[in-house]
Amino acid sequence: MIVDNTSKKDVVIEPKYINSLILFQQKIKEIEESRFFNFYFITSKNVHLSITAKKLDAEWIGTCSLNEPNEELIKAFILSFRFFIQGNENCSIKQIGDNVIPNIETFFPEQAKNIKNLRKRLNEYLDKTSNIHFKFKLGQRNIEFKSNREIKEIFIFGHYAHASSKNDKKWIYDYIHQNSNKGTNRIKRNLFRASAISILITLTNFVRSISLEIRKILDKIVDINIFQAEVALKNGNIKLCEKRYKNAIFIANALGEKEMRASIYLKLKSVYIKTNNTDKVKIYQRKYEEVKDSFHYLPEGFWGDDYYRNKFSLPDEYNRVLDEILDNREEFQDIPIIVLPIEKIHQLRRFEKLIIAKNFKVEVKAENIILYYEQIISKDHERSYWAHQKFEFNKNNEYVCRFPFIDDSGVVFLTNSKSLFSKWFLSWIVIRELIQSSGLNYVFLQRYVDYLVDIELENEINLDVFNRMRAIKNSSSLTYSIKGPEMINLHFNSLRRVLEPILEISTFPRLKTIVELDPDMDYIKIHIIEPFLKQKFKGLKWVSMSFKIILYIYITGNHQIIEEINDDFFSKLYEISKIIKSKPVSSEFFEEFFKFCDKYIQEYISNQGDPQLKKAWYNKGSASYILEQYNEAIEYFGKAVEIDPNDKHSWFYQGMCFFKIEEFNQSIQCYQKVLEIDSNDKQVWFYKGLSFYRLERYNNSIECYNSALESNPKDSQIWFYKGVSSHLLNDYEYALECFNKVIKFDPEFLDAWNKKAVVYYDLEEFPKAIVCCEKVIKIEPNNKQALYNMGISLLNLEKYNQAIQIFEKTIKIYPDFRQARNKLGFSLCKIKEFDKALKIFEDLLEMDPNDSDALINKGNCFYSLKQDKDAIVCYDKILNINPDNKFAWYNKGLALLDIGQFQQALDCYNKSLDIDPVYIDALINRGNSNCCLYKYELGIMDYDRALEIKPDNSKALYNKMKAFIHLEKYENALECTTQFLSNDKNDKNVWFEAGFINYRLKRLGKALEFYEEALKLDPQYMEAINNIGIIYAEKKEFNKAILQYNKALKIEPNLKEILYNKGFALDKLGRFTEAIENLDLALTIAPKYKEAWSLKGVLLGKIEKYQESIKSFEEVLRLDPNDIHALDNAAISYLKSGQYKVADKIFREVYQFDKDKGKFNYNQASLASLKKEPQKAINCLNLAISDDEKYRRMAVEDLDFLNIKDLDGFQALTT
Repeated sequence: MIVDNTSKKDVVIEPKYINSLILFQQKIKEIEESRFFNFYFITSKNVHLSITAKKLDAEWIGTCSLNEPNEELIKAFILSFRFFIQGNENCSIKQIGDNVIPNIETFFPEQAKNIKNLRKRLNEYLDKTSNIHFKFKLGQRNIEFKSNREIKEIFIFGHYAHASSKNDKKWIYDYIHQNSNKGTNRIKRNLFRASAISILITLTNFVRSISLEIRKILDKIVDINIFQAEVALKNGNIKLCEKRYKNAIFIANALGEKEMRASIYLKLKSVYIKTNNTDKVKIYQRKYEEVKDSFHYLPEGFWGDDYYRNKFSLPDEYNRVLDEILDNREEFQDIPIIVLPIEKIHQLRRFEKLIIAKNFKVEVKAENIILYYEQIISKDHERSYWAHQKFEFNKNNEYVCRFPFIDDSGVVFLTNSKSLFSKWFLSWIVIRELIQSSGLNYVFLQRYVDYLVDIELENEINLDVFNRMRAIKNSSSLTYSIKGPEMINLHFNSLRRVLEPILEISTFPRLKTIVELDPDMDYIKIHIIEPFLKQKFKGLKWVSMSFKIILYIYITGNHQIIEEINDDFFSKLYEISKIIKSKPVSSEFFEEFFKFCDKYIQEYISNQGDPQLKKAWYNKGSASYILEQYNEAIEYFGKAVEIDPNDKHSWFYQGMCFFKIEEFNQSIQCYQKVLEIDSNDKQVWFYKGLSFYRLERYNNSIECYNSALESNPKDSQIWFYKGVSSHLLNDYEYALECFNKVIKFDPEFLDAWNKKAVVYYDLEEFPKAIVCCEKVIKIEPNNKQALYNMGISLLNLEKYNQAIQIFEKTIKIYPDFRQARNKLGFSLCKIKEFDKALKIFEDLLEMDPNDSDALINKGNCFYSLKQDKDAIVCYDKILNINPDNKFAWYNKGLALLDIGQFQQALDCYNKSLDIDPVYIDALINRGNSNCCLYKYELGIMDYDRALEIKPDNSKALYNKMKAFIHLEKYENALECTTQFLSNDKNDKNVWFEAGFINYRLKRLGKALEFYEEALKLDPQYMEAINNIGIIYAEKKEFNKAILQYNKALKIEPNLKEILYNKGFALDKLGRFTEAIENLDLALTIAPKYKEAWSLKGVLLGKIEKYQESIKSFEEVLRLDPNDIHALDNAAISYLKSGQYKVADKIFREVYQFDKDKGKFNYNQASLASLKKEPQKAINCLNLAISDDEKYRRMAVEDLDFLNIKDLDGFQALTT
């Protein structure tokens, strides 16, 4: 059925199909954001294979080059791409085609049809014969493959994804790549890789086409959910309405459609406005604002959005300024005029896609604030050229910085001053009108200045680009007037202002030659005119000097200078300047001035030297480097060094190009060439070190930094990177030494303080890490990294409330800082604020359902709440996204262990250890799982493996000891305690276990010593006190035992075991009534305490309360019908109370269970004696003694035999 409004309400799509489609889109996004994709789809546009070869004496010689990114970029791309081609993945093309599309094509027939066709064409392409046919011999086997599918399989599964030595594909891949730098092997390798990468690029295009169809389906599903929500609202079903809207939000969020989410939140808000649910209204208003504030960059047209317009509207005091200086304020109503103080620099960053600046960073030095940023100085189609800028001001004074929009449609002021705002605003609108009246904008106007700079620096200029840029745009200029005393009158006495707007706009670092507002005529004559007459200047410097000379001529009236200057261009410029003599600047002046610039620049281009010269190639390379066209620049610099192999500048910049495209091995080779020419070039040593650093060859990078430091031992930046490399080599002490050097040379080098904090964090010296963070925050209060590092350090010190304050502050400044939000939730869990924590994790997951940190923290939160099944659901979601997440497997194991699913927990730890075989916590918990399954030997093996990795791991050693105790291998367990205590004597539990082990080994004196050591660490250690009592009882020192039990009961009055032990000791001292009182207390606490009922029964028998004794034993038998001792003792109580028949019956029942003839005959003898059957009594006693001699001793003291003790037969048996 085709979905229309009448059928939308009936559409139901299973979540699993939606999730597969969403996952497909998310993987596409990963691919399109990869640097491999950027390399081939944006930078290079294609695969370029170049072969130059000839045969010489039966050997092939020549070159073979292939443009390809480094291995890591290819591998990262394929790890995402494999999700589409591995059939078992939920988002694979096979799963989408076989399982998802057939179940939803009824609703989306057009898209389903297109996807089927694309899949068919993709398979046809894979089965097609490749342009290159590979055939060779591998051992005894003839290998041949020629289809695109075969090449793809070997390339991907032979090396990058799940490659195995048992796999033919790996053998073939390795054969193709062996000795690939030699002779024909290089050609073989590059041919194969060019074919494979071309196939991969084609497959990517197919997958992207499928993605476009899937996106249409998901958009329609969102539309369906919104429609169903509106229907539910009309029907009064608010719950269903909210559910449908949330379904739409989930999809919109997964697709990264923030505007769509925001609009749905507004719909939900309106739903609850209608139902007067103010709490829900507040919730959805907050969510709406969070989404709007989460845009890292504001979109074009943001001023038409009421939310942003209100958020960034001018404060009242600045509105009043505009009212004072403008005749018609309403003409500027639709122009964004934003004013922000320096404290809101984070808001300025949101304008970076609109204004002429980006990458803002604030540094505080003593009383001064430094604003660093990059400003655009030229733009050509998709490419821009940015220059680093620095604006420094005293924080106690007034300041202003102006950032116009690139298309002049608005302006942002960073200021704290109404007067400076007024002045700079007026300046902006003057410049804006001048520019727009010529049909240009800021960037194009800057381009004129930029070309003049290029001429001055002797850089090559691309005439085609220049002519395209010069095309005048049609645009209407604004009309307005300026009133009041600040009216600007641009007349000939202010000729300097003609050039000033141009120079003011472009803040290229070299453009410092601004015409003075109050020029010194003598200075101009000596320092400008005289040098100008003696030598030839070019570019911007020529223009600047020319204007100053013209200014000098007008002010002094000295026209003789014109005759001394033999320069046609100067004469033309002088003629142009007459246009504005004694009147304001007009569009006529700018038109003539631009024509002059055109001619000046074009003549320079036409007079450039022979393009074969080294300098021309170098200039061409420099221009390409500036435009970020690095592959072209590499070629041009290569031409330069072919002409002059000793051109170190070309070698260096070729190395920089390789560095920019992350071909670090090649960049190192170029830097080495420079160093062979000039071994003392500090900058080259530094960049060579950075290249080694990016290759993770940290020792090599440090060697290079050392060489760089020889010429300048106080270079903070080099010491900094040396410290970073040392840190990555885990040489923490030397890393600290390096960062201390940096701080010594530059106390306000914030990155050094931050890195020093990280080193201390890794060393678990958290207080020192916090001190470093405080240093940074003192200089730059809103430093993102310092705030975060401080928060996690406080977290590790268990100062959770302080950590929460820091994370809340960080999030307030950086609302999109997901790591800080996750850590805030984690901290709240630690103080048991689980509801708040879960709210944070749910909000994060609403924005990104695949946020693994939020999922794992949410799972941990449920785990802390003992909601283990909910925790497992979270961990499973992570594993569906990334089956290689070792932490998710580990935490799932913890939850399973908690609910007693030991084998499943074991399986999880095995998965975690497959990913990381040295994951110590997983080894320990796998050991714990084995022990829970009574596989103590396997558990010990896991603990031993953990101890091999980290010999001082206390948890592994402790658990190993416990496993040996369970195995009753007490000597081995004792060895563990000895090893543990040699490292840490402050663990009371280990002293306690050592006491227990010695007790088991019957070394009671030693056991007492260890328990006493435990009590020194914790005098209230009740378990140790109790066990000391048990040892005294064992030694039959019952009074001492009772003293210990009394101590324990002061600490924990309601512990049944201690009350029982005390009762046992009192029994041995004959204090039966007191003993019974303690047992009654134990039974009040635990009415089903069988042992207490049993001992109470015995004691009641001793004080001849036989009926009560019988009741106690009956309670034991109710709790455990198979307790033979209780049955036997009950029979004795029946016997003592004269109930002989019952006693005899029970004795016979006991005998049926335990078959103990000696005991049975002894009890029959007692019964016969009490029944005054002497001969039977003597006969039964004789049988009992024949079975076990102990009955002879027992009979002598047993009062049951008083009736026959004087008989000869009894005397004969007992003497």
